[in-house]
Amino acid sequence: MKKIILSGFFVLAIAALAAFNVNVSISDGQLSSLGLANVEALAESGEGPGQPYWGTSATCSGTTTIETYTTSETGWSWSASTNAWFFKGEISKKSPSSSTKETTTVTSSWTGCKSQGATQCTAPSC
Repeated sequence: MKKIILSGFFVLAIAALAAFNVNVSISDGQLSSLGLANVEALAESGEGPGQPYWGTSATCSGTTTIETYTTSETGWSWSASTNAWFFKGEISKKSPSSSTKETTTVTSSWTGCKSQGATQCTAPSC
């Protein structure tokens, strides 16, 4: 019995020491040497936010289909951004008794970046 109690206190002491070490390392607020080395390596390699992408500059294009609905019933409106019917300004699970569907296709183009061997644009710009 004495051995079990002593073992319990030993486990409790190890857990308390581990918790204290975690607390100290979190509240220190400084990067470890490994973390600092990783940040410096990313900064020197040019891979990271704000750095240009590697690839070929290209004119990219995309097509989007937008469905809109209209109705003559008062109080109803269609929101293409939420893809839902609104009744008197509130989103509704129901729809008006009659509506007309209109489909619009929009094609847009922009200057983007194609990475090596890609057939489509993979990044905003090179």
